[in-house]
Amino acid sequence: MAITSNTISTRIISNLYVDFVADVTPITDITGAAGTCWGGEVVNTMNPNKAMWLKLYDNASPTNGTAPYAVVYAGPGQTARFVFPEGLAFGTAISAICVTSPLVGVGVSPANRATIKLLLA
Repeated sequence: MAITSNTISTRIISNLYVDFVADVTPITDITGAAGTCWGGEVVNTMNPNKAMWLKLYDNASPTNGTAPYAVVYAGPGQTARFVFPEGLAFGTAISAICVTSPLVGVGVSPANRATIKLLLA
């Protein structure tokens, strides 16, 4: 059996975005333009009894109540990692909010803020 190696000249992930105090306050226009999210992590260990939802928006300046979210991911009091194998494309911008409910306009900041990490291109 032969083993071959292929060099990939295109970098998939160009940025690692980290926010140590993610909450209901929108993290706006992370990419500054359209972009792709390949995955990330929600560290919610400071809230052991409360789930956390990371809402990703295809919007440069969303709010929890008015902007529709593109993705919702739950991190139930622990570290949750997620991957978008094909990449999740955002045509306008990538923004995020962390709250205690997946519903639009519902949810508040958790008692202790979470850390989020996003792999972006």
